[in-house]
Amino acid sequence: MPHFLPRIVQSLYKSFGVSLLALETTTIDFLNILVMGQICMHLQVLSLAFEKLHDSSAVDAYSWLVATVKYHCELILLRQQVERIFNLAVMLQFVSSVVIVAMTAFQVIVIGDGSKSSMIMNLMLCCVLCQLFLYCYFGNEVYEHSKSLSSAAFGCNWYSLDRRCKKTLLIFMVNADRLFLFTAGGFMGLTLPSFTYIISKSYSLVAVLRQMYSRS
Repeated sequence: MPHFLPRIVQSLYKSFGVSLLALETTTIDFLNILVMGQICMHLQVLSLAFEKLHDSSAVDAYSWLVATVKYHCELILLRQQVERIFNLAVMLQFVSSVVIVAMTAFQVIVIGDGSKSSMIMNLMLCCVLCQLFLYCYFGNEVYEHSKSLSSAAFGCNWYSLDRRCKKTLLIFMVNADRLFLFTAGGFMGLTLPSFTYIISKSYSLVAVLRQMYSRS
């Protein structure tokens, strides 16, 4: 900030900049998680839709299967597009969050006196952990529902279908083996085990910092 500006202007500008950055980060997180939730919902609908084939006389099985394969392919493309748009931002966020969680937890342990600073640190730690948990939870839900597609297709009344319907169903099952796994830059899957891994690494970093602090 230029030094010739009044202090009140500098303070207002810094406050506005921090608030705007916080809103942008929240909006990106909300948009990404919302899209992941929508994909999860569509995968659930796709799994339940195979119940229609239990009564193959009520629907045109071949046309319905072709539409289902196209629907699944569109979901695959959507997941790839979302991954391509957000993977770098999510990777940077996860890497920085490990350091932030470790440093914040260390300061909470060191301060730990119930002061205002300690309460702010506790609030910040909870916010970062909730942010990571939401990513991992919804990513895990998408991953688990994508695994159930092959079982849902195999559980339908496929043995009463004609030859071309069985081939179309087989194409769907082959495509369903491509699981919907969101990643953080391609290095870490957004799943609940990844969340526990982050917590364990953060705890290890906190233990190292406490040991260094006790020696000083």
